[in-house]
Amino acid sequence: MRKACRFSVCIVLIFLTTRWQSCTGDLFLREHKLGEDYFTSVQSLTYLVTVENKLLNLLEKHLDFLREIDPEFEHDLYAWFGDHLAAVENPEEYVSHPITSYQLIKRLTVDWMDFRTTIIEKAPANFTDELKKEIEPYFPGVSDLNGAVHGISFLCSVYTMSFADFMQGRFLDRQYDVSLTGKKTSL
Repeated sequence: MRKACRFSVCIVLIFLTTRWQSCTGDLFLREHKLGEDYFTSVQSLTYLVTVENKLLNLLEKHLDFLREIDPEFEHDLYAWFGDHLAAVENPEEYVSHPITSYQLIKRLTVDWMDFRTTIIEKAPANFTDELKKEIEPYFPGVSDLNGAVHGISFLCSVYTMSFADFMQGRFLDRQYDVSLTGKKTSL
């Protein structure tokens, strides 16, 4: 029963990821220039922390414009900064945990698409140029998000843990401070 539940949850996550991709038309997600999937190495995931930092710096630089488009944007941006601060403090440690790695990839795929659709049409040219040329080419793609989900499923299978326990932050008889809540897994 546990095994069926674990794989059911993974299948749901993969389905939602695929559904999200088809709904958005995969407009900006593309393979990054490093030629490998981000989820496969700590070094690649650590690089994503830098990419996220560049994105947040660009958004902060254009905060006045963004406030005009959506008064709630600043609140959402600072919530994102809160998640990002843990990654910046110790990137290698942050991405070494499968849950936080998944969350990082999700922020730069699913969560970013929500922000992007709100702002991109009304954005000034210098904002969109920098975004499209300097930042988005290095974003993870849907394959990275799927890979992170498969990686979590594989860990649960190898260590015979329940997926529910893992999502609550319990891993190898230890309780971690991170977890995958409904808000952080929803696509």
